[in-house]
Amino acid sequence: AEYAGAFTGSGTVTVNGPGTQIFSGPNVAPGGISVTGGAAALHAGAVLDGPAAVHAPGALHTAGAVAIGGLGGDGVLALGLPAPGDASPSAPHIAFLSTDASTGLSPDKSYTHLYDLGNVGPAVVNGITFTKVTGNTATFTASPSLSTHDGNLLSGAALGPVPTDSGLFALLTDMCYVAGALPAPKNTTLTLSGLTPGHPYEVRIYNRSWGWGGSRHQFVDFCSTLDGRYRDSILFNPDALLPNALVYRYVPEGTTLSIRVSNLIDNNGWHIYGFSNEDLSDPDAEAWDGGLTVSVPAGRTDAFAGTLDGPAQLTKSGAGVLLLTGSSAASGPVTIAAGSFGAAFTNDAPLTAGPVAFAAGTAYVWDWSAAGAGGTLSAGSVTLPDPFTITAGQSGQPPARWPVLVSEDAPLGTPLESITLVGFPNSVKDEYSADGRTLFLTNQRGTLFCIE
Repeated sequence: AEYAGAFTGSGTVTVNGPGTQIFSGPNVAPGGISVTGGAAALHAGAVLDGPAAVHAPGALHTAGAVAIGGLGGDGVLALGLPAPGDASPSAPHIAFLSTDASTGLSPDKSYTHLYDLGNVGPAVVNGITFTKVTGNTATFTASPSLSTHDGNLLSGAALGPVPTDSGLFALLTDMCYVAGALPAPKNTTLTLSGLTPGHPYEVRIYNRSWGWGGSRHQFVDFCSTLDGRYRDSILFNPDALLPNALVYRYVPEGTTLSIRVSNLIDNNGWHIYGFSNEDLSDPDAEAWDGGLTVSVPAGRTDAFAGTLDGPAQLTKSGAGVLLLTGSSAASGPVTIAAGSFGAAFTNDAPLTAGPVAFAAGTAYVWDWSAAGAGGTLSAGSVTLPDPFTITAGQSGQPPARWPVLVSEDAPLGTPLESITLVGFPNSVKDEYSADGRTLFLTNQRGTLFCIE
């Protein structure tokens, strides 16, 4: 189910049961949300003024840049991972292109379809050779059928910043088309097949102006569900836009994606220059649009003891404290933008395989009660400001020597004299490992804390 509106009142919204509840409104729940079963999915633009409490076996998924006013519970926080049955976690949108690099195409990624349409080519972009297509294939069909065209010279204002010797230029030169109708509209349906149900994908349809400043308005609708309904659409005029890609991320219920194009201007046809369909379940895929900001207000400590997972970014904001004490399989960047942050994972895994960055004025909270059960913040890389503060998470004597911060890819770099220890006994000192990638807290009675 999906709710795109706002809530009023200060009560808590509770999600339970085996299904998925999608929220896509600009102000989801001023009183917060509680997930006690099934899954809740926050789409781009969703904002929780209150906190999110995610309790096992429940899960909270992000599918777009979203923000919540706190975090607690022991369920699953899935950053940038689509929820079960969430077939459209990304609204169709335009991404402007200027160079081959701007396409994001890479031989390290996995694609189900890479088609360059028309008579000339095939185009080669970033070392990827597109398949030349002039009509239907085993996994791509168009109705009515496509006609081919050598294209015309992409130049002048329509060219924009695209280099004429680039693979992108070659991709956007020739094309296939469906002629217009009098009167309009005229519909064309494309079908991509051979997909894996439940896998996340991103389709990109590459466009450019055929007649700069002209009128070629068209609706493009997408359907990835078994009921055949077109749920997501965009209205745009490619003749008024610089070179671009129409981008849509989806999770098919079956094995196909259907794309319907409706030409709205008399006698103006629809042009297709190329498209790609990337498998986002591949480890080299970019993060699913799911960056999450958790804001904890001053004077409050929020603790999440569940599972952190997914490739999207996590940002901690607000003057309060956020503690993560469960397990982690996350791979996206983590930014501590304000306040204090602590992590102690029982699976002894890194906080993330990606980078962790502490902004100026932030602090790391170390609770040595977790020592021996994941009391170290380890990440792909850890960046500390100068100066930096480490705060004791409890009173009493910490261990004799413990690695508190571990930066796996590069030395931490902040001078020891710029690191302030707050709330620790006077016997506790900080020291670096020989390679500078691990910060230890050492107690004269033992080692306290290590950060790599």
